[in-house]
Amino acid sequence: MRVRTEARRRAIIDAARSVFEEQGFERATMAAISQRLGGSKATLYGYFPSKEELFVACVEEDIAAEAAEVADSVRAIADLREALLHLAREYLRRVTSARPIAMTRLISGLPAESRVGLTFYERGLRPAWARISIFFDEQVGAGRLRKANAWIMAMHMKGLLEGEFVERRLLNALPDELDGQTVDRVSHDAVDAFLRIYGPQSVPYPG
Repeated sequence: MRVRTEARRRAIIDAARSVFEEQGFERATMAAISQRLGGSKATLYGYFPSKEELFVACVEEDIAAEAAEVADSVRAIADLREALLHLAREYLRRVTSARPIAMTRLISGLPAESRVGLTFYERGLRPAWARISIFFDEQVGAGRLRKANAWIMAMHMKGLLEGEFVERRLLNALPDELDGQTVDRVSHDAVDAFLRIYGPQSVPYPG
């Protein structure tokens, strides 16, 4: 019986990432990845049941690294509004760029029974936004935002940023990536709306 190891899993992900970057998802094959790894396809399938799940594992790591970087940089900005603007610009620029859009289309098109979408959300997207909700909770504790559910606050910020362009990008109704001026305008609009809802002087909703 072969024993799975974290080092082997790490090597598989590294090999897969390089193949995906060179060939793209559609052209990449498990055979090409196993050849890059220097092992057999059976080894790959022992760790990842499909190419889709291996792709998700690669993307999860990218999201985790980017989320940590953004969260740390946001905390380093003393002024709350400037910190929120930095968060907004970084997220909007990333979420509307070609690679995340292609990845979302790919994963959303997979059969529900594959559970790849659920895995991607639970291990990739949700932990990334959980980092942001922790930041919001810290701001509530410091009196910079009014008391509210930090996770809901994070989801509201996400919705404010995605509302205007993400759907259009996903549907190819907007084929080009957003320019810097548009990213800046949407970020300011989203942050202004967010602070009108959750700023310390905002009026809480009833109930």
